[in-house]
Amino acid sequence: SLDEAYLDLEPYLALRIGKKLSHEEVVALLTKAEQTTSNDDEEEQDEDEVEGDNIDAKPAAKDEDASLEHLSPDFVLKATAAIVDEMRKKVTKATGGLTCSAGLANNFMLSKIASDLNKPNGQCIVGPSNKEVLAFIRPMKVRK
Repeated sequence: SLDEAYLDLEPYLALRIGKKLSHEEVVALLTKAEQTTSNDDEEEQDEDEVEGDNIDAKPAAKDEDASLEHLSPDFVLKATAAIVDEMRKKVTKATGGLTCSAGLANNFMLSKIASDLNKPNGQCIVGPSNKEVLAFIRPMKVRK
């Protein structure tokens, strides 16, 4: 059983939203980048034995063209919510009916708190502004 998983979706979102790639294209790029990074780590161990030109051929999973910074925070938040909803549906289908909940926020702590609010099979979004974060946190009790 999988109780909790925490994902940094920024590299995925940068490609999916920033470059408008499909899920399959993003997965392929990120997988290739991860494999290249793993190979680079192994090659660094052998660098003392062989010297030569160092050409970085690894694909950029996150580059200037894929940045989310040029997009409005509201657009990114709505797009992220839709993508996470899509991911949750794929989990349900792939597992034969198991559901999952998600919390979307700018940091780990807020995401964790948000994920507990709409269980089972829901998601909670905490907006990025201070006003939205405070509106989310203020009504909560200090103890559970």
